[in-house]
Amino acid sequence: MTVRLTKPFHLTPSIVVAILGGWLSVSAIAWQHSFKQRLSCVFAGLTCIVLSGIGRRHEGAHRVSLAVGAWILMSLFVIWPGQSLTAWNNLLIGMGISALATMEPDRPLLRRRRT
Repeated sequence: MTVRLTKPFHLTPSIVVAILGGWLSVSAIAWQHSFKQRLSCVFAGLTCIVLSGIGRRHEGAHRVSLAVGAWILMSLFVIWPGQSLTAWNNLLIGMGISALATMEPDRPLLRRRRT
């Protein structure tokens, strides 16, 4: 039995930025952070979620995600996280958001296989 969706789901950069922003907010609560780092992570994560939704209609809003990704990376030096887990998490999330923000917001990341 095969189930076919009427509208295929495409994984786009804006969706992945929203997922990474959500993880950034959750990780700020999941383990120990300093107060400033926790506040920075939660606001940056929520900003990514909002910008990815707005970025589907306004490309300029999607580009602001690049600044948020850069802030996540810079916050490693401005607000020292204190724990290596936080530093690695923010480094990977910041690089991912910055890289995805340079792509077209609605271009599918994975090509559909021809059947």
